[in-house]
Amino acid sequence: METNKLLLRQIKRNLSSEVIENTPGLKEFINSVNESYSNFNHDIEMNERAFQIAEMEYEEINQKLNSEKETIERGIKRLSNMIRAITPEFDLARIDNQDDLLFITGMLEEQVAVRKEIERKLQIAVDNEIEASNVKSEFLATISHEIRSPLNVITSLSHILLSEHHLPEQEENFEILKIASNTLMLLINDVLDFSKIESGKLELKKYSFDLHSLLKDIKKSSKPLAQEKEIFFKLDYQENLPRVVYSDSLRIRQILVNLISNALKFTEQGGVELKVDFLSEIKDSYLLQFEVIDSGIGIPESKLKEIFDEFYQVSKKHSRNGTGLGLSISKHLLNLLDSEIMVESTEGKGSKFFFKIYIEKGEPKDIVEEHTESSDNLNGLSILIVDDMAFNRIVIEKMLNKWNLKLDFAENGVEAIEKIKAKKYNLVLMDIHMPIMNGIEATKAIRLFDNETNIIALTASSDEKTKEDVFYSGMNNLITKPIIPNELLRVIKNYSEQKKANL
Repeated sequence: METNKLLLRQIKRNLSSEVIENTPGLKEFINSVNESYSNFNHDIEMNERAFQIAEMEYEEINQKLNSEKETIERGIKRLSNMIRAITPEFDLARIDNQDDLLFITGMLEEQVAVRKEIERKLQIAVDNEIEASNVKSEFLATISHEIRSPLNVITSLSHILLSEHHLPEQEENFEILKIASNTLMLLINDVLDFSKIESGKLELKKYSFDLHSLLKDIKKSSKPLAQEKEIFFKLDYQENLPRVVYSDSLRIRQILVNLISNALKFTEQGGVELKVDFLSEIKDSYLLQFEVIDSGIGIPESKLKEIFDEFYQVSKKHSRNGTGLGLSISKHLLNLLDSEIMVESTEGKGSKFFFKIYIEKGEPKDIVEEHTESSDNLNGLSILIVDDMAFNRIVIEKMLNKWNLKLDFAENGVEAIEKIKAKKYNLVLMDIHMPIMNGIEATKAIRLFDNETNIIALTASSDEKTKEDVFYSGMNNLITKPIIPNELLRVIKNYSEQKKANL
């Protein structure tokens, strides 16, 4: 062990090496003292080290406390800002200069409770709005049925009268009857479609149709108003325009009729032109452009966006005509068809509404001519017609009589069940709304003992709930009133083909 410097100095000063060597026990004593010195120095070093460590720990703890204090202060500030944000009208003096976190969080809890109460009241308001919307939908469904039922007779008879032999001078009268009833139906459809658009339940129904015939029908229905106003209506399309296409012809007709009706309504001199151009052919689709051009009052540039709003009327002078829904509905329908309506207009000179649309190619064999002659033979298909209204049964009978069908009739669901139990039918045309037992209940009962007979719903209601009920009950298809003969024939022919395939 190395001798402590201080002890070594004292030994050299007071003791000689002889004394140390010759004095018994002195050397061991000196070693013990030297060891004590070493232990003392070690203790000092340890104490200094411990002090240094304690000082570092103190600094670290102090830093942590300062950091936590800053975090708490930031938290208090954020909580205060949150209270200000959610409640601008809150008395800020209650939280300014406050550093008590519990007090601040208490204030926040108080405001959260206030907000929750507001949310509760808002939810009640939303629930009431939903209930009111459901009531409105039910009302529209009811009024739709009440209007469509008699309109079904008028529209269907107009088709029947045109298809039967009649005097040449009656042709115009029957055409006007058909046009007027179709116009009324489009007006009703606008109101109902607006309700469907609001609820996001409007759907497309696509099938093959003759585009040339559709355009000619639109021209025929648009001319009377043009003639009444002493202006012209012109249809312009080239022979290369595709004839058979696959899309929702009803919606395309609705869009064009809405645009043409608006153009005719706001045109006093000159006239209106419907122009259709074939732009290109891409795989299984055609790209077409439709334009409705008028020389009417035009639209101010500042109003070009507003005209597509619901119930908007460009001119108060003409506001008594129409629902103000036509352009809005046309815009939504074109969106469903993956297209967009465009407009160019000069105030006082006229307007042009146009859109480009891809339309799929159709199958000519799927098209049924509207005026089907009595020579059509459906091989004696056996059909049961179920409807509580006598004039509906008469109209359907007039439609079906010329197609070599075997017809039976029932006035309600109970009678229909009895007849189906007693006789095998190929097809049942079932009205939905009937007394005693409605069509939905009757179909459910029939499906308990007969899953083979095809049952087609005939209904004046077009809401989604009715459609869901129809298919849930076990019906095979649905035809909406007014019944168009070619649509009814298309459905019957489809089941006639099924009958042949099963023989």
